Amino acid sequence: MYEQQRTTLYHNAELLDVVRQRTFRGWFTVRQGRFWLVEEAGSPAPPCDESVDLAGRTVMPGLVDIHTHIESSFVTPRRYAEAVLPQGTTTVLTDPHEIANVLGGQGIQFMLDSSEHIPLDVYLSLPSCVPATSLDLETSAEILTAGDLEPFVGHPRVIALGEVMNYRGVLQGDARLVDIVAMARRRGLLIEGHVPTLSGQDLSRYLSHGVRTDHTLAYPEKILEQLSKGVCVEIQEKSITRQNIDVLRSVPDLSRVVFVTDDVVASRILRGHLLHNVKKAIEMGMDTYEALSCATCRPAAVLGLCDVGIIAPGFIADFLVLDNLADLNVNSVYKAGRLVARDGVCVCNECGSGGDQDLPGWVLETVKLPLLSRDDFRVPLPDGVHRVHVIEANSVNTVTSLGTGTVTVRDGFAELPGDADVVLAEVLERHGRRRGQEGKGLAFVRGYGLRSGACATTVAHDAHNLLVLGRDADAMATAANAVIESGGGIAVAEGTRVLRHVPLPVAGLMSDRPVKEVAREFESLEADLVRLGVSHRQPLLFLVMLTLATSPGFKVTDRGLVDVERQALLLLLAG
Repeated sequence: MYEQQRTTLYHNAELLDVVRQRTFRGWFTVRQGRFWLVEEAGSPAPPCDESVDLAGRTVMPGLVDIHTHIESSFVTPRRYAEAVLPQGTTTVLTDPHEIANVLGGQGIQFMLDSSEHIPLDVYLSLPSCVPATSLDLETSAEILTAGDLEPFVGHPRVIALGEVMNYRGVLQGDARLVDIVAMARRRGLLIEGHVPTLSGQDLSRYLSHGVRTDHTLAYPEKILEQLSKGVCVEIQEKSITRQNIDVLRSVPDLSRVVFVTDDVVASRILRGHLLHNVKKAIEMGMDTYEALSCATCRPAAVLGLCDVGIIAPGFIADFLVLDNLADLNVNSVYKAGRLVARDGVCVCNECGSGGDQDLPGWVLETVKLPLLSRDDFRVPLPDGVHRVHVIEANSVNTVTSLGTGTVTVRDGFAELPGDADVVLAEVLERHGRRRGQEGKGLAFVRGYGLRSGACATTVAHDAHNLLVLGRDADAMATAANAVIESGGGIAVAEGTRVLRHVPLPVAGLMSDRPVKEVAREFESLEADLVRLGVSHRQPLLFLVMLTLATSPGFKVTDRGLVDVERQALLLLLAG
């Protein structure tokens, strides 16, 4: 927290009251990082050390994002702060299960330490999903138990248990997972959920373990059932639809509805972060005051944070100065009474100098794979024509289905004609747990649109093994080796030429370079994928979620093709 010994008066402003859902002409004072007096116009202000005329602009509370994964931004916590503060986000709850799947408890501690002295309040959820699912379905570098997690509970910024993604494991009584959830409940942590498909009695049984939130893809019937069963419904961008907004408008009490970001890459953060969700909801017909409450006081209340999310005496002075309430354009951002961003730029020194080279070696040396050759991308099928299972993508989100197709194998390699829209996906275990043919899984994917070349990534939720997706073995080896040599990242190749490579050496997930620099590189990388034919609305997001064996409906891991709902491996060959 940044203390301010002097008293500053801010006047000539429209203040947003998110509790009574109104604005009023008024003024406020800030002392030692907190709101001191908050009054309507007409009440005389006391003498202050400093006076700031806000020229009639609107002041609102800082935004509170209660479900995100900083690692998914591809940058470290301080660079994440550099990105989100200018967009108005001043408090976040992050679940570091990405880095914990790579580095275990050390990864959790790294995220605590690296978010300690930055001008963004970063609270942590202890990851429940390390690994995210059964070791029979994927290989994670680490396995965390209740005993491993409980020592972190005493930290003042550890306030929740991260999303319990293996919902089938909970229902089936998975001992490790049930122990973790029970520990969190006993220690008074908020328990975050992940409920993409459960309803009826299965949903009730899952929630009976103390799960209180869900951020997965929402639709009207699901929203209503979850609200009736006490769930805090967290709406991320993909769930902000006219149908969902219409049903929310029919609900008399939205105190358990909040906006969250979840997985947002650096380039998309710079386009608005949580405030983007608010604006989209308003465009879809949601009342402006309701939308703003769903990103300020309501998420703060869900987390039990009693002094953020409202402009009120004694609350932490996190506030945004908007040009006006109509366009929600952020003029400046204050954290604990201190100016941290203005005109879309972070102005605090803590997010500035340094880079990847200043980090400890153990967090930079996590890709334990030798360089690959084209032979590493042979398929385990005899030469000839085969009918195979195919993961079917759609162009909108990361939900997949299962189909079949025919593939010709010649000299051990799959031949994939340019007009077939089928690519080979290979996942190689990169943590040093498995080796050779035993350490890789294969699947075919249709609908992504890649017509030539290949892409490779060590950001591959949630075990974060090396995923390589491509149409020919040379390009796949080229992209994979670019990533391996840099200690992690994402690369696109065509033939033996690397078209684009973004190094992410921090656990193979993040960079500590300036966020705008990383964002520009990823925008260029996505443009390269589009030039190679990718038709998905979010090329990178689909790519990195293709391995998430808890996300509907079919994924690929280092163990092979996974039927997520059944939590079972499928044969490459169709019957």
